[in-house]
Order: sequence, then C-alpha cells, then structure tokens
Amino acid sequence: MSISTKRKYRVPVEDRIGPPRVALTSVERRFGEYLHDRGLDCSPEELAGRKHQRAEDAKFREDMRRVHRWMDLSPASKEKLAARQAERDDAEHEAWLAAGAPNSLDDLIEKRAASRVVAESEWDEIRKQLVNLTDDDEDMTDEQVSAHEARVAAWHKKHDHLYPKKVTPVSNVVRLPVPPMVAPAAPMPDLIISSADFVKGFVPPEYLIDGMIQRRYFYSMTAQTGVGKTAIAMRWAAHVITGAKLGTAEVEKGTVLYLAGENPTDVQARWLGLSLSMDIDPATADIHFLVGAMNIGEVAGRIVAEVQKKQLSLAMVVVDTAAAYNFGDDENNNAQMGAYARQLRTLTNLPGGPCVIVLAHPTKRANSDDLMPRGGGAFIAEVDGNLAVIRENGVLTVCPQIKFRGSQDWKCKYELNVVRDHPILRDVKGRAIPTVVARPVSEGAAEVMEKRADADMELLLDAVHRMPSATPTDLARALNWTFGARAEPNSNRVKRNLTRLASDKLVKETLGKWRVTEAGQKELNAIELARTNRPLPPMPSGVHFPGVPLTS
Repeated sequence: MSISTKRKYRVPVEDRIGPPRVALTSVERRFGEYLHDRGLDCSPEELAGRKHQRAEDAKFREDMRRVHRWMDLSPASKEKLAARQAERDDAEHEAWLAAGAPNSLDDLIEKRAASRVVAESEWDEIRKQLVNLTDDDEDMTDEQVSAHEARVAAWHKKHDHLYPKKVTPVSNVVRLPVPPMVAPAAPMPDLIISSADFVKGFVPPEYLIDGMIQRRYFYSMTAQTGVGKTAIAMRWAAHVITGAKLGTAEVEKGTVLYLAGENPTDVQARWLGLSLSMDIDPATADIHFLVGAMNIGEVAGRIVAEVQKKQLSLAMVVVDTAAAYNFGDDENNNAQMGAYARQLRTLTNLPGGPCVIVLAHPTKRANSDDLMPRGGGAFIAEVDGNLAVIRENGVLTVCPQIKFRGSQDWKCKYELNVVRDHPILRDVKGRAIPTVVARPVSEGAAEVMEKRADADMELLLDAVHRMPSATPTDLARALNWTFGARAEPNSNRVKRNLTRLASDKLVKETLGKWRVTEAGQKELNAIELARTNRPLPPMPSGVHFPGVPLTS
C-alpha cells in the first residue's frame, strides 16, 4: 500500500497552530519539490530527517521572522492567520498535484524508472551515431566531433538528475586508532619484599679474568695518551680468545668484539705484532673487529643483528676509545655523558653477556692517583669500575681507582716490548715497521725493571753532564744503547728517560740539545757522594799491613 503524498506532506490543522506549523510546512513543501525534480529515493523516515537540513535557505529565514511576528499577535489574530494559512497550503498542494506530481513515493520511483528507460534509449542512439561515423575510412571532421560533443552534453544536462552521484567520504578525516584487544594484565608484584625474597635473587659473580673483571660488567680503562692502554686491552683480549693465564690469574676462554674507532690502522699493526709474539693465527683467531668511529646509538641495532646473524656468544667487548664513539657536542655535559654511558652499558646485553671495557682519556690535569675518565660525575657513576693505567720507571701498572665494584686488592704490571721483524709489517720499500705490545711481568721482574730504570736515568744524567748540547742519538751511542743486528742507536730509550728527567727538572732542552740544570747538578753530586760513602768490605782475617796498628 502506497503512502499518500497528501498525507505525507500536509500537517493536520490542529498541529498547524503556532510557530512550528509555519516553518515546518515550508520546509516540507520544498523537500517534496526537490524529490520530484531530482528523482531521489527517500523513505518517509529519511524525509523526516532531511526537512531541517536547509536552515540557511532564505525562505526558511523569512519563515522564522514570521514566527517571531506570530508570537507577538493576540490569540484571536493567531486563529484567523492559522485558518488563512491552512487554506493557502491546501490550494498550493492541489496545484502541485495538478502539475503532474506523483500521488505517492511509489509513483515517484516508477516515474523515475520510466525516465531512465527513455534516457538510456537516447544514449544508445547517440552511441550508434558515433559508431557509424567511426566505421568510415576517413577521420571525423571537426564539425562532426563538435556535433557529437553537443549531443552528449545535452543528454547529460537533461538526464543527469536521474543518476545521482554517491557522496565520496572525506579522505583527510583523522580516524581515531582503535585500541587492540589485550588480555588482562597480570597482577602487579609487591613493591616491598621480605629478606628471604631479597637474597633469593642473588646471582654469583662470573669472572672473566679471575679476581679482576666480571662478565656483564661495564668498566672504563683510563690512562694518559701514549701510556699503553690500547696495548693492555689487546693483551687481555688475546688471553680471552686463547684462554691462557694472565700472570697467575685464570682467564675464561671466549669470543671478543673489538671496536677500533681511534686509529684503526695502528690497532691493526698492534694485533699483527701481538699475534706473532703470542703465537696466534690471525686468520682463525676468535676475535672480531668493528672498524672506524661511528654513533653507537645509530648502529646499535645493526650490531645486535650482525652478532645474532654470525651466532656470536661474546665474552668481552673493547671500545677503543670512548671519545671516538661519542658524537655529543660537550663531553663535560653531565646529561649527555650520562646518556652516552648508558648506551655503552647496553653492550653488556649482547649475546653471551660480555664484559665491556671502554678505553678513556682522563680529565685535564689529572695525576697518577686521580685518573678519572672524562665526562663528569655522570659517566663514572654509570660504570661498574674504573681501571687506571699508570706508567712509572718503564713499568705499566693496572689497578682499580676511584670506583670499583668487587675486590680492589689486586694490581698487575706490564712492560712494553717492540716487535720489529714481523713479515707483514713492512712499508712499500720492504722496511720493517715496529709496533708495541704489552707483556705481563711479575712483581720481582717489575722491581728489577724499576731499578734498571733508575740506573738508566743516573747514567743518562751523567752523560748529559759530560756531553753538553748532545742529541739523543749522540747520547745513545755514548751509552752503547743499541738495538737490532746492525746495533743502531736506541734513541727512543734515551728520549723516554730524558722526558722523565725533564719532568723532575734535572735536565732541559734548548733547540734540540740537552743540558743539566742546577737541580741536576745537585743530584749528580748526591749520587757521587752516595757512591763514596759506601761501606768498605771487611778486612780478611790474618792479614796485617805495615804501619797499621792491630786492633783487639
């Protein structure tokens, strides 16, 4: 059963009294005309929702003004105007039906379907004309093309309202994310635990070098430039990959990752020299290198991925040096250096739980008893221990300093040896390139070396006194300090001792020539006096010299 248009668009007389009747009747009438002209499908419920959508229409605003005037009228005047408006509405509705308007929505849909049949037949006719024109051998003329386009435009103008376009959703609407369905969270653990639960989680230390450094710990190794921290770190790495004892300390065998950021070419030469001195095959050694300085934060993901890809279980990671991998703009900024130290600590989370040792330079004007790594208190607060490397009398001592988690009752000593005859370390002319390696020494050997260093300094001070304005090469020849098969002057040995003498202000350099200072002259006098005051050996029994009285 169809719905009567008259019933749909007319409002009962009893509902027309008052302001709503005036506005709603106008809107309903305009929507009925709109549906008739456009041929749109619209249910009664949809029509009821649309009748308030065109509030911006000028006619609607005029109706609202009429509403305000209506409210100012007396009740008798309102009744007269309501009756007059009802008569006008009836007359307009009858005229609308007489003009050919459908009597129901079903009639409206049928009429639109018939109009579509007519439109499609006209479109088929236009297409046939185009096919006939394109079947000819000759191309279409400009007049034929213009005529065809005119027919197409006329068809669209006449029939487009029969095919309403669907509303395209706005593409730039920001849609709120839909929270995923997750399982209920597990109950939160207690913040306060008992003593039994607290000690239950104790993990015993796992030493990499027995009694010294532990796995999953983050250490800094601090020393002045040129003292020998790289040589010592490489020596430790070599003992880890071979499992050989370091002095008397047991070493756990494992894989090493060495980050050569500061002068990787020198690290390459030192590794060749160390592998020769320790009889290690570099082609099969279980050590891996990351060459060149880079931002640890940016390549951390790649490092983890490659370690997992190569199936490495790391025991030790060496970062050479902290300055080479720090891309901050201020090494004295506590916030930056604290964040950088935390980045380096994450290396302990690599597969295998390695011990991480970061080689660091000390703060400015640091003494041998105050070798704290640069970076302020934030950096040293993040490390588990600081290893100081002190060079004195030719002996390198490694010991805990400032901060260390674990036993601090240990120290180990090393000497630097020069490797000169490596078959690969040659320049393009075939000349040998020397490199330096560290070698552990015992306490007794260290004492002998210290005494030998003191004796070398005394001999050199006397030689400078006897040969004023001499060069280091001249002094090496005078002291017979040579090396190699050709007995070449060991000027480096002379320079090391001259540096120590100069630091004690016993000698000074002028234009490359060395002279003894006044303090040096006093030191020579004291050495000579000590030699003359040495006790004489005891007189053999039964020997009597003439003129010497016998003692009872």
